[in-house]
Amino acid sequence: MVNSKKAKRIRKPSRQRYLRTFEALEERIVLSASPWQNPVNALDVNRDSYVTPLDVLIPINELNDGTTGELRDDYAPPILQNMAEDYTAAYLDPNGDGMLSPVDALAIINVLNGGFYESLPEAEMADQHGDAPGDMATHLDMDYGYAFVESSLNTSHDVDAYEISVEDGRLAIEAYNYEIAGGMLVELLNYEEEVIASFDVGDMDEWSESGIDIPVEDGSIYYVMVSAEDPESIGEYVLDVYQYDDDWYEFGTDSELGEDIHADEIGEDATELVFEWEYATVTSHIDDGDDIDVFKLAVTDGQMTFSVYPEDASSLMRITVSDANAETIAMLQGDEYGAWGEIAVDEGEYFISLSSLSGNADQYTVDVSHYEEFSWMPEADAELGDDIHADEIGESATELEFEWGFATRISNVDRVEDVDIFRFTATSDIAMVGAYASDWEFDSMPEVNLFDANGEEVPLTSYDDAMDVVLEKIDEELDLSEENELLIDEFMQEYEPEIAVCWAFPGEVYELIEGDDYFVSVAAGVQEFTGQYTLDVTTFDDDIFWW
Repeated sequence: MVNSKKAKRIRKPSRQRYLRTFEALEERIVLSASPWQNPVNALDVNRDSYVTPLDVLIPINELNDGTTGELRDDYAPPILQNMAEDYTAAYLDPNGDGMLSPVDALAIINVLNGGFYESLPEAEMADQHGDAPGDMATHLDMDYGYAFVESSLNTSHDVDAYEISVEDGRLAIEAYNYEIAGGMLVELLNYEEEVIASFDVGDMDEWSESGIDIPVEDGSIYYVMVSAEDPESIGEYVLDVYQYDDDWYEFGTDSELGEDIHADEIGEDATELVFEWEYATVTSHIDDGDDIDVFKLAVTDGQMTFSVYPEDASSLMRITVSDANAETIAMLQGDEYGAWGEIAVDEGEYFISLSSLSGNADQYTVDVSHYEEFSWMPEADAELGDDIHADEIGESATELEFEWGFATRISNVDRVEDVDIFRFTATSDIAMVGAYASDWEFDSMPEVNLFDANGEEVPLTSYDDAMDVVLEKIDEELDLSEENELLIDEFMQEYEPEIAVCWAFPGEVYELIEGDDYFVSVAAGVQEFTGQYTLDVTTFDDDIFWW
């Protein structure tokens, strides 16, 4: 976030840009949930882009520490992490109800154990966002003073406009750029449609470096405009909006700039990090270009994660981890986004030193967590290198065992040339087939393909195509008259349908012929993946959604 007291370049709005023009209907999702829920992946509590046992550990530790009920009573949400002193860096509300309860941890445990995520937040759907402020803008409903939008710029020169009715004194906005090449621009307009603040997100698959956090006029109308820096670019994004009052949370750091309250050398004078259930956060200052801040901590055997984030993106930071003998065991030089690392540690005392690479005096936030190692990867059907699965399509392929239309197989791609072949007989019309690395290293994934009994590759079908089959089935069974269709249309306009929020499935959708045999191949692929993987195959009939 950017403190409103800091000067920033304001881009003047183009009158041509906000002309009241119409665009084709777009499938869009506007969601109001909880500011303590990760809008990109609800189960990613620590916002490291992965779902791991650490995401379970953090809410469990908070529950054990007595944090229950309304999260607002204990923490400012992560969107205020650069403003509020009492914020939580973790998204403690996976189920999006604004409360911390055992259900939040259970949802993640179920997924890690190969189960189903059933505690999903409700959502509100809109099929179109206008291109201009005013009557065309989509109004954001702000539950808990919060809303997020999962949407896309789906045509060149597309602009999405959102209207906010402000009921509190401050407004914070962040954005996540999924896939808009060249970056995205977010602008905040007042009721007179004047740009009063803006920020951009330059890289794909990144959050904004700064965002907006400014005082606003209670009771007034504001507009948020989302567009591409390159007008020809399209793609998906997430918009994160939160309104609050100054007196809700405590703001500030542990000292004023220049006080230099932390020791400069490793030793007994280092500032002790106080862990709250294996998690510690400190916001302080590098007080001058030569300053070093040293912290000490004692841990047991396990894993330690550490990160530092500068307030100013131009302030590059170095974070160093040393053992009790002052021997360096890890050193990271950060970029404008900061630095993050994880190491295995033995029981003992450690020191974390922070310094500036760019010679800037600036504010920073350092996060340190520790957890004991425990086995969370599922048990594979063989050891790496055993290669128990056939490499060719045929009778020797491993049979998949289904329960309630769902089959999982955990095995290994034993070498780059290895191929694992599985077989099943279709009992349904549609299959979702995917595989991912069991250690959640999504940057390297196995290649998965589906073949028929003749060894011919089965063509993909899109989610939309699969749903078209369902809609056609509904139309056939209902055989609606024109009069009844009008009644249903009126009902749908009054009661917008609700959807569930979930993460992207790492696979593809195929149409099957019931009774035919099919083969699934898992291989290293172009990414030359080797190691343990999890194969998921879900089958269902095209009328599954009819009840």
